[in-house]
Amino acid sequence: METIEEAPMQSWGWMIGDESGIVEQIEITHFPDGREINVHSILSIITHILKDCAIHHDSSSEEVSEDEAETVDEVVQHEIHKLSPKVAYLSSEVGDVHEKTVDVFNMLSNYQWEAKLTLALAAIVTNYGEYWVVAQSNNPHKELTKMMKFLRQMGEINLADHKSHFDVLHALFQSMLDVIKGIMKIKDFMLQSSSDYDYEPTISIATTITVIASYWTVRSILISAPYIHSLFANDYEPSASASKERELRIMTRKLGALLTCLQNHEKKSLEKQQCIAEEKRYREMMCAFEEDHADNMRILKLLFKSKDNNNNNNDFAPIVDCSTNQRVELVSLKKKNVVLMLSSGIDNIISKRILDNLAKIWNDICELEGGNDECKLIWFPIVKQWDDSMQHKFEEMRSKMPFYSTSDPRCIHPTTIKFMKDKFGLKRESIQLVVMDGVGKILHHNAFHVLWMWTAMARSFMTENPTPSSKLAPFPLSMELLQEYYWKTHHWSFTDLFLGIDDKTIDLISKTKHAWIIGGDDNMELVKRLETKINALDQTYKTSSGIVYIGKSRVTWSNKQQEYRHSWEDNDENKTWLFWGRVESMLLSRLHFLKRSSGHNDENEDEAAKTLKKLLSFNKQHNNPQPWLIFCCVKKEESQGGWRNECYVIEDGLTTLDAVVSKGTWEECINILGDSSSELHNLGPPPRVQFYTTTGETLCGNMMRCLHCQSVMEKNTVLSCCHHL
Repeated sequence: METIEEAPMQSWGWMIGDESGIVEQIEITHFPDGREINVHSILSIITHILKDCAIHHDSSSEEVSEDEAETVDEVVQHEIHKLSPKVAYLSSEVGDVHEKTVDVFNMLSNYQWEAKLTLALAAIVTNYGEYWVVAQSNNPHKELTKMMKFLRQMGEINLADHKSHFDVLHALFQSMLDVIKGIMKIKDFMLQSSSDYDYEPTISIATTITVIASYWTVRSILISAPYIHSLFANDYEPSASASKERELRIMTRKLGALLTCLQNHEKKSLEKQQCIAEEKRYREMMCAFEEDHADNMRILKLLFKSKDNNNNNNDFAPIVDCSTNQRVELVSLKKKNVVLMLSSGIDNIISKRILDNLAKIWNDICELEGGNDECKLIWFPIVKQWDDSMQHKFEEMRSKMPFYSTSDPRCIHPTTIKFMKDKFGLKRESIQLVVMDGVGKILHHNAFHVLWMWTAMARSFMTENPTPSSKLAPFPLSMELLQEYYWKTHHWSFTDLFLGIDDKTIDLISKTKHAWIIGGDDNMELVKRLETKINALDQTYKTSSGIVYIGKSRVTWSNKQQEYRHSWEDNDENKTWLFWGRVESMLLSRLHFLKRSSGHNDENEDEAAKTLKKLLSFNKQHNNPQPWLIFCCVKKEESQGGWRNECYVIEDGLTTLDAVVSKGTWEECINILGDSSSELHNLGPPPRVQFYTTTGETLCGNMMRCLHCQSVMEKNTVLSCCHHL
């Protein structure tokens, strides 16, 4: 195939370089009077004619239906009938092709751009079809055909031998058809554009491209007419036809480039329109969350609006009940409390462990509410790139959930994703629980840690037997009240960390009155040494202490009183994971309560916050080669004449236990343990404190103070793998 380079194009006499001048000359011929023609039907007829005129025509191709042909009215037929000989005459005359092209536009000045091109193309295709019919060798009217060939000066040629020459012509015709369709598409896009879309510059560019494309299409029609005649003429010469074929190929290339310009402009216009529409929708969502509403329907419709569906009617069901796999209508959530579980992924974040425990906690909440159906939790995954494997994983995971989820995360509107990240501060690799009440008001931007410790709080309330006047509102309206009620009326106990995780540990602490929790590195030798020292204390003070080991290995206890010894076994690794999650949740809840109740951060004066901080700093085993120790006891409170549970987190257990041996009475020993827990610097320099949080929750305004030196702690990025979840 001959290669057409850019440079030779400029050498042709008929190639005009100043296309801005073309636009001015052609636009002054354009005076549309509003008349409309059925362009689609004419193009369909043209397409079928070209198919029938092709070499090696496929006889199975569809014919033009009578209804389709009848849609072309008589006025248009007459226009084509008049235009066809005029185009043939202009093409045969010697003269400048540019001037002839302008003459055609003057003939069609009253029509729209796509109509002009369609009529001009129909005129030349009519001539081409007549030539082709006469040239058919299998025509039954041979005498008539012979006379027609004589009058048209057509020779006897074997059409099959000239297939390559006809292919060049058909390629040009196809380019013309594509350009006309491209002009029609961009016109339809402009007509359908939103009224608030600033499309004046876009229309100006589109008009310029349309005029240029129209000009070169009509010019190509005029150039192709002599070539059509030469293919069928008596004086057909292949050598002379080669230059014409080169000319047609260049025009095909020119029209292809113009079609690309039309398509690119349409694409950019669509992107601009979408960007403007998304900005408008983003502002609408921001305003909606700041306004007061009678119910939550407008908020929910905005959040769950599909990017492929603009219908906001109540019959649209964008959520699914995971337990039944049935679609749920938004109207069913009207005036109900809604918790959105936002996740920035499904593989690393929503692990099976988190999913199972969230399901268990949610079921506990529903049972506590006595079947109250006034609150719904909806899983809302926020993932930009979604593939089939993720969809399969999503469907598999949600089938095990007792709550709701979005029906198809692939349909979540991109503006909603941006809004979620900006409004609620969703970070990468994190989970948030956004709580909304029945009128769409945000009650809590991230209640993940509150829900994580909910079981412990709920059970504590049940044991407190609150009076009717202090009865809590239904979840989630009660979350702030629950935290306030919990921290004000309930003396925090170490056993709260085990509620719903390990009942045997709670029973052991309650039964023995004095219990030791051993944790840290999986070093059985050091654990045995601690057990030996605890046994020595029991013998000295005639007490019976329980011992619980939180680790990965099972301990073979030396003490014969096995009912006072307990360890979390290999298959209980889930308990350890839940335990540290509970510690973190308790700390976040406590800090939130302190900031809310006092108006300032007094965490350094709060014993519960300091204890939880100290304990959370142990959650990095390879940084703590020495086991850590927690002492739990029941201590008499002289001022109130009662008893209360106390716990002391001890950094260096071996050194501390050596310090309390033979120190008088057991009460004095407990006091020493308390003093050593709160003043670790007396036993040596305090260790470096580090916290490794997993919820992505902002800790007290992006700052937390060290429990030893009380200075503001630095925030560092920690990279970790989630395969252990």
